[in-house]
Amino acid sequence: MILASTLLLPAAVAPASAASSGLKQQRETEHFVFYCSDGDVEALDDLEESFEGYYDRVTTDLGRAPSGKTTVNVYPSVQAFHNAMGRPNDPDWSVGEAKNGRVYMTSPLNPGSHHDYGSIIQMDGTKSTPPTFTPNKEFTIQQSIVTFARMG
Repeated sequence: MILASTLLLPAAVAPASAASSGLKQQRETEHFVFYCSDGDVEALDDLEESFEGYYDRVTTDLGRAPSGKTTVNVYPSVQAFHNAMGRPNDPDWSVGEAKNGRVYMTSPLNPGSHHDYGSIIQMDGTKSTPPTFTPNKEFTIQQSIVTFARMG
């Protein structure tokens, strides 16, 4: 379950940049740019397969596609993700968030006490509600991929 739970939490502080969080670009795919620590590179094959696998379905279902690639920041631990979001005291189930045209998430290699590798990789969005967006505004993939990934 990635991002579904934290979409409801307001962000008091802008997330830290990938560079200031010790992340570096590790992979670029057709639709995504992944940033992570060297220790999380081994999870990128599965993340790429999951994100790219949902991309066509989500954009087809919504009838819209983003104009560019979506950045995905993968943090090495739940606490590193919380710190980057500016909310170090968030609950352990909070492992991902989508905002500002980016996806921020905890590494599936260190998913914390409430998740496992598969729950992070599969992006189970069934516990969240669909986002709303104005058709005249630019659509970003993060508005839907985490919400619609497992719906319907």
